Amino acid sequence: MKDKYDRKEAIAGLLTLVGMLSIPVIVVKDKIKSIKAQEEEKRAIEKIMKYSMELEENLTNKNVARYIRFIQDIEVPNKIMCKNIIIETYKLVKDSIDINDSLKADLRMLLECKGVNFLY
Repeated sequence: MKDKYDRKEAIAGLLTLVGMLSIPVIVVKDKIKSIKAQEEEKRAIEKIMKYSMELEENLTNKNVARYIRFIQDIEVPNKIMCKNIIIETYKLVKDSIDINDSLKADLRMLLECKGVNFLY
């Protein structure tokens, strides 16, 4: 006994099968993107910690300008710990009498643009 299938039904069945097979691929791609984003965030936090500690050890106008360029080039992760490190570094710069006022203002404006909020 031969079963005859309608062409529309065959195409619909094939498309359904292809759609079902593509779901795991999409899930895997999303998981890979998530892992990559977490790794990038982790590297950014490590760099922020490194640059902040270097600035604390050697607080000069040149190093503050370097820190400003670094912050401009990086995406600041939306983590409280990360933002607290940046705020403490800013306070260190702000309280120093050896740092130019223009650099202090530039750093503050940049941090506000990057979403690092200061509470007074």
